[in-house]
Amino acid sequence: MRRFIGTGMVCAVVGLYAISPAWAQTSGEDSLYDTSYIMDTTSPQQDDEMAMAVDSEYRYIRSPLYFDDAQVQPTDTMYFRLGFDYLTESSYSVPATSREGARDDDFGLDLKWVWGCCDNVEVFAQLPINLGDGRYNGDSGDGNYDLSFGSTYMFWEEGTHFDWMPAFSLKGTVRIPTGYHSSGVDGELRGMWTKTIAGDLRGHFNAFATTVNGNNDPNARDFQWGFVFGADMPLNDARDLWLMMDYQHRSSEHYGNGNMNLVEAGVEWKMDDVQSVHFTTQVGLDGDGDTPNWGARIAYTYELRYQ
Repeated sequence: MRRFIGTGMVCAVVGLYAISPAWAQTSGEDSLYDTSYIMDTTSPQQDDEMAMAVDSEYRYIRSPLYFDDAQVQPTDTMYFRLGFDYLTESSYSVPATSREGARDDDFGLDLKWVWGCCDNVEVFAQLPINLGDGRYNGDSGDGNYDLSFGSTYMFWEEGTHFDWMPAFSLKGTVRIPTGYHSSGVDGELRGMWTKTIAGDLRGHFNAFATTVNGNNDPNARDFQWGFVFGADMPLNDARDLWLMMDYQHRSSEHYGNGNMNLVEAGVEWKMDDVQSVHFTTQVGLDGDGDTPNWGARIAYTYELRYQ
């Protein structure tokens, strides 16, 4: 996480548009932004109003943020997220003399795929790529990081048992050593809660624990933990522009450093029913040890739907 994971931008857009039209169809009420049933409407205004009503019933965040939405990817849909991220930091746990000078800027590309494979379940895979001045990790240089994959299971949606009850999901992630000179297998378990606070304003809470293994970083904490408070809300009546904010408190990545405190804000623009662009930025609050000073990321998301 020293690298500020993000995802994507550009590439692949032309290829995605070339995919069969069948992928552009929705599968029914489980699909996000399902507007297939409004073909009998009599005016564009009515179409827009009904599409907004569908969107208001199911909101799912795809932006690269510190927190995850307790809602899962709708069944029979998948999305690809391509992103570019930048991170700058000025303090390190590894002395500069031990690695030929301390770097302070990271540039990276991140690729993520998420599939709503069945009711209440999504599976995913993610691969970060160094573009320059990458993290210190033994003899590793620019190129692929390790591949991560996992799944999320939503136990219940908001208000399922009681009106006050938030949606709740569990997410498991595994890192495997596919990167250069990488070793060990890491695992993270994350609990996610999402609740509508008022109107279209939703609150989120995540709590996670991570076990770090291998010899990639001899000073890395074997056990790491943290929690995130977040929120999202629409910025316009068309509901195609969304604001997201969060605060994260977590243990440091390395022994000898204090806990990390960071805030993040972002905007998601829904270009149409299947395309979104995301802009996010983060700021470190304590300037200690592993805490980055500032970072930014831009990402592009394309959703595929099928029957």
